[in-house]
Amino acid sequence: MYGIAESGSYATRDMQPGETISQEGYGDNKRDIDQVAEESVVGYFLSNEPLEEFDAGMKPEDAEWGENQWLTGNKETLTGEQLNQVDYGFIVDQVEGTKNFDNRERYTSIAAIDPENPTLEGVEASLIYGWDDTVFFSDGINSYVNRNPKYGEHEMNIATATALEPVEMDEIDETTKLKGQMIGKNTLVNARILNDLIDHYDLEEEHHPSLKGDGTTTGDILGTVTDNSIAIDTRALWEQHS
Repeated sequence: MYGIAESGSYATRDMQPGETISQEGYGDNKRDIDQVAEESVVGYFLSNEPLEEFDAGMKPEDAEWGENQWLTGNKETLTGEQLNQVDYGFIVDQVEGTKNFDNRERYTSIAAIDPENPTLEGVEASLIYGWDDTVFFSDGINSYVNRNPKYGEHEMNIATATALEPVEMDEIDETTKLKGQMIGKNTLVNARILNDLIDHYDLEEEHHPSLKGDGTTTGDILGTVTDNSIAIDTRALWEQHS
């Protein structure tokens, strides 16, 4: 997982998003930076798979071989129903080069899921490789970061990374950001949630939190540990409401 994520980061970190090379639909422009990243992570995966310990299927966000297809180390494709033929499924979001056009804080993220339980609860491990070489890793139970909080340096060995302990947010004020997808009806939901926070904590105007969305789920989630942020997936709220 580390090698796949690192490969995507190294291949694209010096690139600008560049020209659009394909467009699936409105608001879905795939750029050359995404293409280079995908070729890198797929190439790394194929050159290191299958491993002796396990077999895996991989599915980048912009998979060239089909939206619902998984690629194995033997260059075969599997459907979601066939994924139980391998030990793990790797979901890769290799670069934020489309929606995150201007934001240079990009990440290559990868999650290993249990094919028998392809849900959020079935995530066995996840890793996010920042373009500044900051790595966030979770083994499904505990989370770590390879940045030494005292010196600001990066540990080269993820096994010696610093454990991340959840810290309860004890105060909401003007430094707090409510982060999530700011598209369509999601913007309305986020605004309502923000208003409820202001009313619940009886905040004066100068202490009101702000809405912030950069179009990247990874960035929203990371904001809860790198910034004073609250991440909300409004898509899940709409599904429950429906």
